[in-house]
Amino acid sequence: MKKLKIYFLTNLIVLFINSQLISQNGLIGSGFGTNNWSITDNFVGSSGTSRIGIFTPNGTGNQYFRLVTNWTGNYNQWGPSSSTEDYSVSTETEIPSSEIIQNSTTKAYYTNVTSIGHNYVFKTKAGGNPPSSIGLIVFKVEGDIRTVSSVSKDKSIVYRGQPVTITATLNGSLNPGQGVYLRYSIDNFVNSTIVEMAGSNNTYSVTIPSDINAAGNTINYYVFTSGDGLTISGEKADWYTINLNNNLGANFTYNVNGAFISAQAGEWGTASTWVDGIPGIGESVIIDHNVTLNQSATVSSLTINDGKVFDGGSSTLTIASAGVLTNNGTFTANSGTVSFAG
Repeated sequence: MKKLKIYFLTNLIVLFINSQLISQNGLIGSGFGTNNWSITDNFVGSSGTSRIGIFTPNGTGNQYFRLVTNWTGNYNQWGPSSSTEDYSVSTETEIPSSEIIQNSTTKAYYTNVTSIGHNYVFKTKAGGNPPSSIGLIVFKVEGDIRTVSSVSKDKSIVYRGQPVTITATLNGSLNPGQGVYLRYSIDNFVNSTIVEMAGSNNTYSVTIPSDINAAGNTINYYVFTSGDGLTISGEKADWYTINLNNNLGANFTYNVNGAFISAQAGEWGTASTWVDGIPGIGESVIIDHNVTLNQSATVSSLTINDGKVFDGGSSTLTIASAGVLTNNGTFTANSGTVSFAG
């Protein structure tokens, strides 16, 4: 068997982009890229510190490769720990750092290829001489790799306790081996949650749950693609991203409005009438369904949305000092009373 050689980083390529010096990782071998063991095929920068290389295989069956440092003139090869056995790489499975050894040139990595029409995505955690963090994962996509074209949410204003559906539009239908994911956070990605989106054709959606949207929270989120059917932790999002541009160049953000908004038609004193429970004293309230006041209440402000009816019943609604009642719909007083405390 021909000995495989993979270099973790390739020749130093100097690119001045935004006044930053950019270099790359790479691989060599007979399996992917240039079909020889002397030319390194470069990776390029990806999300965070990670590096990415996308190649079609040179043949079917077992295809061999190694990583190359290729950073600041260092061409050291990186291979498996064994000097007697080549290392079998399963796609969508991390290669442990203990199996990525510098100056390991006796054996190589390999993966079994069934079609030369598939795209193989090589992701390493970081560059450097040596790399600042060691890690390799390989993804196989059975066709074109899709990218995210646009991202939208189903509500222009998000009120407390409301779920929010995020929809991603891709530049084509996903092929086997690629999935699309939403990453969201309430603390600017110090902690985060990643969920796979569901859909068909080129449209995929997932819902950020209602308990995340507490009053006053700021939600940061973005969409990226990776392998399919994966459970990905937040700290691995950059490493697992298989597109060069993971989130259209910027994160998306919305602020949760603290007002209580109705969830369905009903009485004021019924919890199910509201998205986040019965409004407490001094809260701001949005009437977005037909609601009847069946108990006295005090609010800081009340807005009746277009086409909705607020029925005063026989109770008293108190608008706190400097508060406002905005009627864009219909207010029916009946025997009820609106009192402006100011």
